[in-house]
Amino acid sequence: MYVVGLFFVFVVSVLVHLPANMALKFIPQPRELLLSGVGGTIWHGEVQSAKWMNYDLGSLVWNLRPFSLFKGQLAAGIALGKRHEVALRGTGEVGVDFSGVYVRNLSLTAPARFVAENMHLPLPVSADGAFKLVIDNYRYQPPFCAEGEGEITWTNAQISMLSQSVPLEKVSARLTCENGQISLKGQQVSDALQSEYSMVLTPQDQYQFQGWVKPGERLPKMFNQWIQTYASTDAQGRYSFQSNGTLTLPN
Repeated sequence: MYVVGLFFVFVVSVLVHLPANMALKFIPQPRELLLSGVGGTIWHGEVQSAKWMNYDLGSLVWNLRPFSLFKGQLAAGIALGKRHEVALRGTGEVGVDFSGVYVRNLSLTAPARFVAENMHLPLPVSADGAFKLVIDNYRYQPPFCAEGEGEITWTNAQISMLSQSVPLEKVSARLTCENGQISLKGQQVSDALQSEYSMVLTPQDQYQFQGWVKPGERLPKMFNQWIQTYASTDAQGRYSFQSNGTLTLPN
């Protein structure tokens, strides 16, 4: 029994002090994830740069949760973006079990300006306010997900283009994933504009986007004219729009 105890202590000690860069070689990772500058141990480690689909997430720190092993999982609490220049921040749980990679209770926040700059929009649009993405649960499956639920909020929202600004105040949307298909449905209300919208993205990168906007008293004339040019109105003064096609994702 004494020998068994010593062996158990030895095994635990090896696992605790196993270098993180070595341990990650044996843990399955999504191909969209790129980690560089790995340091520390499997118990407590750090990544200097984490990228998801070529989007820079900044640094990553994790702390292993040993009791997850009794559930047949390898889980860790993570903190994202501690050193990021534009203050991307995030906390949550990431793990691996017999069904693959999962995420739980992940909360990400970022300035709206940072989000707009990384969307590579075709028009010179700037954004103000703060974005928050909360992922209640997520199960990875190529190319996007197997299942998941979450919510996006944009507070103190405002967009600006050609020296004209539109206060959107608060924008919110609910995210779901089922059988690999992502769905988004949301709304926005302010004195300048009201809107509702929805989008569906399939595993084949095909998207469908539709919704409506209703101009308010504070909407700048330039935006009002642009909406009237490209959308049709109904009896309630709402302008409908829709679009579909193939989404081009970064390589």
